[in-house]
Formats: sequence, C-alpha cells, structure tokens
Amino acid sequence: MSEPVLRLRIDPATIEEIWEEGGGFPFRGPILRAPLAEYLENQARRARSAASVNLTIHAGDAPLDAEAQTRFVRNYRSFFEVKFDGVELERAVNRREGLQSLYVGVATSLVALALVVFVDVGLGFHTFAIYFVLLVLVWVLMWDSIEKLVFDSMFIRMRARALAKLRDAPVTFGR
Repeated sequence: MSEPVLRLRIDPATIEEIWEEGGGFPFRGPILRAPLAEYLENQARRARSAASVNLTIHAGDAPLDAEAQTRFVRNYRSFFEVKFDGVELERAVNRREGLQSLYVGVATSLVALALVVFVDVGLGFHTFAIYFVLLVLVWVLMWDSIEKLVFDSMFIRMRARALAKLRDAPVTFGR
C-alpha cells in the first residue's frame, strides 16, 4: 500500500505574486510571501499522516522556461531549508531551557523537602501557609520544565516535520 501524499496546488495570476524581496539574514534571495508560506505550512501540519507533499503551481502568466523553473525550485527549497533550520535551533534552545528549568525545579524541590522534613515548627496556620507556598513554588517550577520538555517539544517536532516535507516536495509547473 502506498503512503498518503498531500497534493497542494497554487494558482497565482503571475509567478511574481509568490515572492517578495528583502528577506534579509538568514534568508538568501527572495522569500515566499508570508500568507502563502503560512498557508503551505498549515496545510502540511494539518495533514500529519501524509508522508510527503507534492506542490503544483498553475501560474496564469506565460509558462516558465527550464532555467526559471530551476531557479524557482532552488529559491523555494532554500526558503524552507532556512525555516527548518530555525525550527531545529528552536528545538535545541527549548531543550536547553527545559533542562535548566528542570535542574532549578529539582533543586528547589529538594530544599523544600529538607525544610518540610527537618524543620518542624508545629502544625499551626503559619506552617500550613509555608507548606502551601512551597508546594505551589515547586509545582510552578516543575511545570515549566515539563511544558518545555514534553509539550512544546512535541509541537516543535511536528512543525519541523511539516517544514521538511515542504522543503523536499517535488514542484511541478502547469498552465
């Protein structure tokens, strides 16, 4: 059985409608217009079960010659390669921050545990208030690391997969 493929079709009036200049660093050359890039990325993210993406461009102007098609595909791949690299950097930063947050959370938990175990000041209201504040503090510190290491990283991986599919998508031109 063949793997599912997401087929996307773009119908601009002219091929120039797809690009805008001035991407700046880290982009090299023209970049896709923001609404189009967002549309393609959201389509690829929505179709998570699709193993790949096929992109067809039906421009209303004259067909592109072979050199223009090659240049288009090169710019297209370069754009999504830079976006993919940015997501990989985001993944590394998220992991580093998550681990640092985990270290702080664990250290704070150990200090809170030591206070609870070794400092017995009775079971009055003040002790309850201190225990409650420590519990909330530990929970907040641990939640940040769990959020970064589990939830955020899951969504970053899904975005990276979508961008990789777009980067590697075969591009065909038609009229």
